[in-house]
Amino acid sequence: MRQLLHYFQVDGFDELVKAGGLPRFSTLQDAWIRCNIVFIAISHRRLVSFADDLKNQEGLTMNERKMQILELLKEDARRSAELIATMLDAPAAEVKQAIAEMEQDHVIVKYATVVNWSKVEDEKVTALIEVQITPERGRGFEGIAERIYLYPEVKSVYLMSGAYDLLVEVQGKTLKDVASFVSNKLSPIDAVLSTKTFFILKKYKQDGIIFEEHEDDHRLLVSP
Repeated sequence: MRQLLHYFQVDGFDELVKAGGLPRFSTLQDAWIRCNIVFIAISHRRLVSFADDLKNQEGLTMNERKMQILELLKEDARRSAELIATMLDAPAAEVKQAIAEMEQDHVIVKYATVVNWSKVEDEKVTALIEVQITPERGRGFEGIAERIYLYPEVKSVYLMSGAYDLLVEVQGKTLKDVASFVSNKLSPIDAVLSTKTFFILKKYKQDGIIFEEHEDDHRLLVSP
């Protein structure tokens, strides 16, 4: 019993007593009471430490969880929070909170649908336009880019390195619509020096999605 008490004293019992957290017992008659109090005190201290570690671990896990949620939503934006929670073996409330935070922080900007317009009767024409511009003093490329992306025909605008400055994705109903946009809206901008337009003839893959799966050709090769 004395060895057990000595062990608890070394483990921090005296410090607890000096701090006013525990009464001091001086007789062996109170040994079991002392042992129980020390056990409870140490268990409480370890429990608090464990809770702090768990809290930190949950913080790290939440960041990792958000990345997992983003990957699943990128694959299919129709997945509900409940389905994602099931797939990740996580509480639904945690997934809903993570999604709400990412929406509020504009990590998740919009839930969109990738359309294969070649399969639709009202087919769209898409063009990529290389644009050379003169940067504005004090604003650089920002003001011109903003002026361009506000047009409804413009789907994307990227600042690029290389021979041109902006890459603009434009969509219209016909080739004439796209050509009209370039000649009547884009080119007249004072800062625009030159443009090159490239029409997309066929999309094979977009945003990680393959538009047309190729079937295996089972025909035998015939040597000439």
